[in-house]
Amino acid sequence: MFRRGVVFGVGCLLPLASALAEEPVLVLVTNGHSPPVSTSHSPDRFMQTSHQLSVPDPGLSSIEDWSYRVPAVQPSRLGAGTGSDIMIRGFSSGGRLLLDGMLDNQHYFVRDPATIESIEIIKGHNSVLYGSGAPGGSLNYRLAKPHFEHRRTVWAGAGDYGTYQAGLDIESPVTNRYAFRNILSWQASKGWKANTEDQGLAWLTSHAWQPGDRTLLRFDWEFSRQTYPYDFDNVYANGSPVYGSSYVHPASRADRHYHRLELFAEQQLTDRDQLEFSLRHIRGRRDERQIGFYYMINDQLPLMGFDQQVDDRFRQTTGRIQYARILSFGSLKAGFDWHQTDNAYDNRRQIAGFWLDIYNPDMSFAPGDPATYQRRPGGHDWREQALFIKQDVQVSQRLTLAAGWRRSRYRLNSWLDPVYRTSAQGLHDSLAVGLAYQLSPSTRLLGSYSQSWLPNAGTDRNGEGFDSSRGEQLELGINTELGRGKSLNLSLFNIVQSDVLVRDPDDPAYRMTAGAKQVRGLELTLHYPLTRQLDLSLSAGLLDAVLSRTGDAYEGNDFPGVPKRTASLILDYRPVTDVQLQASVLYQGKRPGDRANGFYVDAFTRLDLAASWQLSRDTRLMASIENVTDEQYVNYVAAADFVRFGAPRNLMLGLRHHW
Repeated sequence: MFRRGVVFGVGCLLPLASALAEEPVLVLVTNGHSPPVSTSHSPDRFMQTSHQLSVPDPGLSSIEDWSYRVPAVQPSRLGAGTGSDIMIRGFSSGGRLLLDGMLDNQHYFVRDPATIESIEIIKGHNSVLYGSGAPGGSLNYRLAKPHFEHRRTVWAGAGDYGTYQAGLDIESPVTNRYAFRNILSWQASKGWKANTEDQGLAWLTSHAWQPGDRTLLRFDWEFSRQTYPYDFDNVYANGSPVYGSSYVHPASRADRHYHRLELFAEQQLTDRDQLEFSLRHIRGRRDERQIGFYYMINDQLPLMGFDQQVDDRFRQTTGRIQYARILSFGSLKAGFDWHQTDNAYDNRRQIAGFWLDIYNPDMSFAPGDPATYQRRPGGHDWREQALFIKQDVQVSQRLTLAAGWRRSRYRLNSWLDPVYRTSAQGLHDSLAVGLAYQLSPSTRLLGSYSQSWLPNAGTDRNGEGFDSSRGEQLELGINTELGRGKSLNLSLFNIVQSDVLVRDPDDPAYRMTAGAKQVRGLELTLHYPLTRQLDLSLSAGLLDAVLSRTGDAYEGNDFPGVPKRTASLILDYRPVTDVQLQASVLYQGKRPGDRANGFYVDAFTRLDLAASWQLSRDTRLMASIENVTDEQYVNYVAAADFVRFGAPRNLMLGLRHHW
């Protein structure tokens, strides 16, 4: 569906004991031979839990494909399929994904997995490190870069729903001082949902030069074209999700072009001192026709029609200057960040020009002429500048401390037509502290506290702007190595966010603040090789997410779309050196569908299978079946007409060759 706007203390953790007694804990698994997910707690991240995910094959189509494999992480919604987003510890990131520690493209963009080497999920957003963001956590892509190695890779794949993929990755050191890397990736699909055909192209060229032993310079240019149309979500009506219906008109289309230019410089001043500089500029344009439905009045009436022509231009500039020094007792980092986003659109829109039956939408009608529709110009500009400092201290052989501070100055202006104009600006101070205590050679205790803030863009139905939301996370954890490749990680956390945006029940076209949101949770991962050939890892997420201080009938209700339990189990088997087999069982508990908790979507369990065969030293054959049992399930819900379904069974075959 289309919409509209942008969307303590240790005592707080004690109620988890009763929750654990009532809710059985389920678990997630990773592969021990070549782990797709690993867990760490680094002073660089103030001892917060973080997960590192390898991206071994370009056949991965989106972050949603692997998000279920991480505890307390699940797909979210951004732009009805036209953008990437995930929910971490009950909070949607709102598309504020990172690339090498700075904001990636913030405008209806899906990053091609071929352009990244790994992915990091940091649990609990830390505004000291990354500026504004949702309190649940951050996702950080690590960009593919030259490594001064000779590597050439070509791949191709095909699958269900008319899916085809192909790509080329060439890296070469021209001299011992200069190297380049070129990645070209293409994919096309008819889509499992009617009228959602897509073709995507990504081209990344990266050049690295070392003019001296202490200097590194890098230049990147990336082009991306994406054509997946706005797919309007799905609905929940008369007591169940409406599977099998698509509300996308055949005349819907999309054409999004983006260019990213980046400069990076690193200078080793002395053996202990280093200076870094990064500058990123992104420019894009969207040309779309969105024809579907606006929202559901109730489940007894047809869906109100929506037709919009989009002409949207976007610019983003992000930079950082950072100084780092290694001290005899730790390390120090300090620097200056800045970010600027400008977006202007001139759209034409028609509402209620047609109506769609919920169960049998008739798409045979001819759409109207957008030139006759209401004109809706608008846009926003966002500015943020910040000073930050961070220090790690090795107090003793057993105790490590980390602390940081950031002062951010921001300004957000947004407008729609000449009528609605809002402006917000202010200063935010953010703090973060962490500690690690080595209890024994194999066991470490961890603790962290972090603050976050996030501007609330847009206006309410009275044309008034919103205050920024603020978040706080307290986390306690333990890591222990059990010997012979076995490890256990356990984390308890409490997150509170104030001034949360939710949909206005009196006018669904607008948002309102609803007091606060509190999430208490537990995460567990257990890595356990069973034999030399068979490896198993387990992990679990248990969440208790509630609305508080709302001052209305919803106070104390569960927050929409957040499951109490998330789980996954992955078994990895290597019968011989050249063959790898993997089975994944992914689980999400039932979730409330709205703030009133008036309905719940069912829990689901999904089975995925994958196999890889090394045909020769340089060639590998891959096969996968996602959703083997063809389960119908909801992977995101925020309201009865804000429902997204998981993909049906999907078979993919691929070949990868190095030379």
